[in-house]
Amino acid sequence: MIRRKFGPISKNEIYFVEEDFFQKAGVRVMAGELKFLDIEKKELALKGVSKKIPYDKILIAWGSEKKKLKETYSNVFYLEDRQAHARVHNELLKAKQVVILGGTLEAYQVAAGVRDYLDSIGYTQTRIVLMCQDKDELLQNFGSSVKNAILKQFHKKRITVLTDIQITQMKGTTKLEAIHFRDKKN
Repeated sequence: MIRRKFGPISKNEIYFVEEDFFQKAGVRVMAGELKFLDIEKKELALKGVSKKIPYDKILIAWGSEKKKLKETYSNVFYLEDRQAHARVHNELLKAKQVVILGGTLEAYQVAAGVRDYLDSIGYTQTRIVLMCQDKDELLQNFGSSVKNAILKQFHKKRITVLTDIQITQMKGTTKLEAIHFRDKKN
């Protein structure tokens, strides 16, 4: 597991887990789409699984879906491993604008982490833009009042958030030069 931050990562911030770690700890890991969760009865159901699943304690890791662009660009990066993290860190220091694509909770976290890190090292003029094209997990998981409160905080942190957009074109051959989009509401 890699801790999410944008400063350099030291060895003690990466944790390796043996394959049978959860089994030894008596933890059952299940993957699936949650159909319902009954807190009173302490049971849940997953889509595609007919039997209800009882539990004593539960930890739900909502996860996120990483989508890669169809084209490969030299200035587009994915946070997948330690090497990718180092490349992103080095490029952040050169960037005048950082665009984060996605409406997942992780994308919001990355945008906030980038802003905090750049501000902490004096790079306060770098523009941060979060473009939410697909599903908006803030709205989906927390509702409009929580989403609006978070967007207000992002505005105070100088993070531009574009929601309900449709990316219509990405320009560039080896380097991404422009992202064209339109408002889905229109």
